[in-house]
Formats: sequence, C-alpha cells, structure tokens
Amino acid sequence: MTSSRHTVRDLARDPADSPAPARRNPQRMPDPLHTETLDLSLPHLLLGVRTREWLQAAAPAPRKWRTYHHLCGGRHEQLRRLVGLELPLHAGLARRIHDVQKRLPSEAAQGGMRLSDVRRYQDVLRTELQLDCEESYLSYTHAVYPVDCQPEFFARLTPDTLPMPLDALLYDLSDPQKTPLDPGAQRWQLWIVTSNAPTYG
Repeated sequence: MTSSRHTVRDLARDPADSPAPARRNPQRMPDPLHTETLDLSLPHLLLGVRTREWLQAAAPAPRKWRTYHHLCGGRHEQLRRLVGLELPLHAGLARRIHDVQKRLPSEAAQGGMRLSDVRRYQDVLRTELQLDCEESYLSYTHAVYPVDCQPEFFARLTPDTLPMPLDALLYDLSDPQKTPLDPGAQRWQLWIVTSNAPTYG
C-alpha cells in the first residue's frame, strides 16, 4: 500500500495494554486517543511512551500528546498504535532518512522479523545517521524506526530541548504529593515514522 497521507482511525484498545490502576491524583489527563493525520511524504520524529504509563501518570506538561494509528510492516501492512508527542527534525534530516529507508528491507515486520533485518537496520543507523538501537530494537519494523533514548541522539535528531529525566513530560516531579512512576520501567521510545512504501530490497 502506497500513500503519502494516512488518516488515522480510532481502534479498540490493544489487548496487550493491561488495565491501569486508579489514579491517586484527582487531576485527570486529557485522553490522547483521537483521530490524527500525519503527512507521510515527510518523516516524523515521535517521542513515545507505553499506553499504560500514560494512563498511570498525572497531568502532563503542556505538550501535544497524541495517539497515532500507523500503518507499517511493509507488505504485511500491520497497524500499530503509537502514543507520544511529535518533535521537530533538524533541517536536512528528512532527505537523509529517506535515503536510509531505501537501504532497508520493506518486508521487515514485527510478526515475521529476522535477526538479519535488525542487524542491517542497526548497521545503517550507525553508519548513516550516527545513531543506535541497541536498547530499542524490539520495536523495529518497516516505517517505524526505533532510536535509543539518549541525550546525544536527541541532539542529533531534533533542536527541541527536552527535560531530563524524560518522566517530567508525564509527571510533575517537583510535587512531593504525587507518587512517582516506577523508575525501573522501560516506558520511553523514540521513533522515526515514515510512509509504509513497499519499495525496497
């Protein structure tokens, strides 16, 4: 399926998302689940989080959190839900990302991933963009390209200034009345999202 624009549709909750416990803080976060459209003629950079982590958190900083239902997986055409916020890319990176995508197999999909697909992606990511997926490779699929959430990688991808720790984007860490999220949870993901074009070898 080839399309430069993909209108996102509301879907039922993913079975993998276990119910979150009731929030202790009475202040509710806005529901991020709504229709969103991405112009996929250009790549997008999303800083994502697991749905469960979003539902457990208290009111976030004023950033535009969204839920994107994104077609990916090349010819397998899998639909994935990505909860996150969009970050601007550095000027000139969009063209380089398109060049990188052309070197990756379009049949790479989470349902039928091969180790060689992941190794090839990591090699291209390291040599062409000086990035890595050592900790985030499990979410790799065609048109959703994970990058490790490290400060130096953020600096190479976006001019945006992000708080450290990133949990400040979900939770007011300065308020002692709020129970902190589990510090051991692997909640953060950084994705380069592109069109699911079935073209490459």
